[in-house]
Amino acid sequence: MGLAHVTAVVATILFALTIVGGVAPRLVDMVGQWQAGLMLAGYYAVGALTLSALFKVVFTPPGRPSDLSGPCMESGKSFSGGEMRVCHKCKCFKPDRCHHCSDCGLCTLKMDHHCPWVNNCVGFKNYKFFFLLLFYGLLSEIYAIVILVYVIVMRVEVGFDVWDYLAMVCVGIVGLFAIGTVALAGFHTSLVVMNQTTIEQLQQRPAGTYSLGLYKNFQQVLGHYPLVWGMPIYWGVNRENFDGINWDNPDFRNKTLEVDLDVMPLSERQGQQGAPVYASTTPNTDAAAAPPTNGSFQWKDDDGDSEGSPPFTGQPHPDTLSPSAGVPFSPYGGYGDRDGGHA
Repeated sequence: MGLAHVTAVVATILFALTIVGGVAPRLVDMVGQWQAGLMLAGYYAVGALTLSALFKVVFTPPGRPSDLSGPCMESGKSFSGGEMRVCHKCKCFKPDRCHHCSDCGLCTLKMDHHCPWVNNCVGFKNYKFFFLLLFYGLLSEIYAIVILVYVIVMRVEVGFDVWDYLAMVCVGIVGLFAIGTVALAGFHTSLVVMNQTTIEQLQQRPAGTYSLGLYKNFQQVLGHYPLVWGMPIYWGVNRENFDGINWDNPDFRNKTLEVDLDVMPLSERQGQQGAPVYASTTPNTDAAAAPPTNGSFQWKDDDGDSEGSPPFTGQPHPDTLSPSAGVPFSPYGGYGDRDGGHA
C-alpha cells in the first residue's frame, strides 16, 4: 500500500512537469521568451528540489536505537541521568522521544509518524527531508497552478485544444494535493517551532517540553548552519549536539563541561578543550544493568511499551558532568555509532 502512495506522488509530480512543459510554447507567445524562460526555469528547479526531498525521505532510515552504541545505550541512562524505557519487542533501550512503529516493526528515534505517502517512518534522521518535501512540494504546486491557470485564461478567446484540457485536469489534481499540503506544511511548521513531534502533540504533552528556543529548534531539524537548511540532499545536523538520545540544551551542556575542564588537572584535560572528557557514568555490565522485566514500570507508552521515567526535565544529572577516569564521553554528549561516527 505504501508503494502505491509513493507511486501516486511521483506520478503527479511528473504529470505536472510534463503539462507545464507542454504549454511552454504558448507561454512564450504570451509573455515573451525571457520572461517565460525565467518562469519555467524557476518551476523546474523547484520541481527538482521536490523530487530530491522525496527521494531522500523515502530512502533515508529514520534512525534506530540499534544504530547507537556507547555508555548511554549500554547502561540505559540518558545524559540527564534518567532511566531509559525498554522496548520488549525490539529488546533494546528506548531513549526519550523514541517509539516502536507497528508498521516497520522497529523502534524509531524521535519518531514523528509512519507516513504511507513516503512508505517510511519519519523520525530523527529523515524528518528534515519530509519537512522540505512539504515546503518544496507546496511551492511547486502553487507554481504549476499559477502558470497553467494563466495559460488557460489567456486561451479562452482563442479556443481550447487537447493541451488546454490536459492543463485543466492537471490544475484539478495538483489543486487537491495542494489543499492537503497546505494543512500539513502549516502543522509541521508549528511542530518544528515548538520542537514537538506529531506523537507528542497527540499525547497533549506541554508544547515547551523539549523546546530549546526557535533557532536551536530549527537547527535540530534542518541542520547546524542556516545555509544548509534548504538543501534536501544534505542533513547537516550537528550530531555532537543532537545525538538522538539527549534532548537537553547543548549550550548549557557545553558551558558546564567548559567549567569542569578549567578545574581539571592538566594531566587529565591534556591541554585540549576539545579532547574527550571522561564521565563517571560507566556502563554497568552486571545483571542489574539488563533491561527490567514487566511489572517494574510505573506507566505505559501509547505503543504498548513500558516507560521508565517521565520526559527529560532540562536539568542534567550532576554525575554525568564529573570528569574521572571512566568511559570516553564526547564533550557535547554525543555517543559513537558502531561505524565510528556520531548518531
